[in-house]
Amino acid sequence: MDKNYFAPVSKGAALKNALIRAYPDGTYRVTCFSRPTYLGNGLERSDKDEATRKRRSTEKPDTPREERERSDNEHRARNAIFDISACNDWQYFVTLTLDAGKIDRYDPAQIVRPVVKWFDNMVQRRGLHYLIVPEHHKDGAIHFHGLVSGDDLRLSDSGTVKVPGKKKPIKRATAKRNKVPEDQQHTVYNWDDFKLGYSTAIAIYGERSVLSKYMTKYITKDLGKIFGHRYFAGGKGLRRKPRSGALDLNFDRIPEKSHALPYELGFVKYVTLPSAEALNDFLLEVSPGLTRDEARGLYSE
Repeated sequence: MDKNYFAPVSKGAALKNALIRAYPDGTYRVTCFSRPTYLGNGLERSDKDEATRKRRSTEKPDTPREERERSDNEHRARNAIFDISACNDWQYFVTLTLDAGKIDRYDPAQIVRPVVKWFDNMVQRRGLHYLIVPEHHKDGAIHFHGLVSGDDLRLSDSGTVKVPGKKKPIKRATAKRNKVPEDQQHTVYNWDDFKLGYSTAIAIYGERSVLSKYMTKYITKDLGKIFGHRYFAGGKGLRRKPRSGALDLNFDRIPEKSHALPYELGFVKYVTLPSAEALNDFLLEVSPGLTRDEARGLYSE
């Protein structure tokens, strides 16, 4: 019987160099490293694993440990944000700007408590699900971007729309005057429940995988300076991880661009596939000697 790589595997299993993630929209994402990285159950090895300790011993002695940990945290935060955004159904993309008269927008310590308290309140009152990522304004003030959904979100029409080619929303009359097609005018709402400052909300449109990639762009080195690579996610029943499983692939046969890992730890490649059949074809290409039935056994239920 073909082995199903999404089935649980003991933690003591041999390390694999690739991971397949299966998302609810039918897409698959493959992450392949040039060296063994994943445990047989799809978990990344940690500092407690002997293999990781051996890897650490080969790193440059002048590489500060805090820099290595910061890079690892960034990698994990990026993957977590992609997974949460891809595994859940969202209604709106929001931008939240704090009111300087209510909160010190430049001090993370002053921001965390009221923001977390407000989101917890929305979970209880509105059935909110949320994924929020902080970002610095050019002047250093902190604001937030994210995805939300809920049972009774109180929104009001701002009178503006988001259109292609314009970074900021424009008035409907302006869009009409410029003959922007109505199906390209996306209404910008204000989130009336947000009392900590100013807000905009735009109904989600387009493919979920594109939205997930858009969210991960907010994970930068700058984020570590705000909340230590912290993002905010919550809501009853929020799904945080997709079905996943580890396997070995031929790294050199994967045609996608290779990204260098920091501190001479090797390279990684990312592949997004639109369907199970596309994944099947991909596995046959990068795993010489694999039959079609065997490839299907790597990801089937």
